[in-house]
Amino acid sequence: MAGEIATIPLTKIIMQKYQRFFWVADLIEIFIAISITVSFLVMGSAMKHTIEGLVSSQWSLKTEWLSKLGKWTLPQALQWHSSRGLSSTFACFLAFGVIFIVSACDPKGFVVMLDKVVSFSLNTEVGLFIFVMLRTSRSERFKHLTVPLPSSDLVFHLTWLLPLYFLFAVGYDVLQSAFEIAGRLSSSSSSSSTMTPPPLTPTPQLQLAPAQRESTVLHHA
Repeated sequence: MAGEIATIPLTKIIMQKYQRFFWVADLIEIFIAISITVSFLVMGSAMKHTIEGLVSSQWSLKTEWLSKLGKWTLPQALQWHSSRGLSSTFACFLAFGVIFIVSACDPKGFVVMLDKVVSFSLNTEVGLFIFVMLRTSRSERFKHLTVPLPSSDLVFHLTWLLPLYFLFAVGYDVLQSAFEIAGRLSSSSSSSSTMTPPPLTPTPQLQLAPAQRESTVLHHA
């Protein structure tokens, strides 16, 4: 099935047809649980450090602005540091709380969204941000730094392949998602139109001729 890992139907087949190998199914389920836990911990720690970095950068800008206004005392610095830590913790709890609420309300939709967002973010990171970092490392302000194992110019020029390959994957993900959304909207609109009953038309009444009316009256009389 779409969106289902291959080990789930494998464990079902083992438990239904080959029950003597039930321990294999148990090992597979344990491996799945460990793999999913490690994946979420790795992605969650990366997200936590990203949020803390964004909050820290905003507080650093405010610190530079306030330091120009006057000198800092020790109580003010301690209060500023504690407020910075509280704001970072609150931002992390808010972000992870939103993710938890979405996953609890719609688990299947969350899996689909996670698949799309993770693929999009990783391809964007490698194809855009890491490429910019590599190009910036050869700029004038970083030339004074000593690199233990520098890459040759020929290898460094191959970095242009990163945006070509990974940004193509980003465009493919965007187009595929757009086509899927358009297909679902068209299917939902067509299903709603088929479910709508046709409008009722009034049945035409037969007009009797005068001779037929007289025969009908005489028959009833």
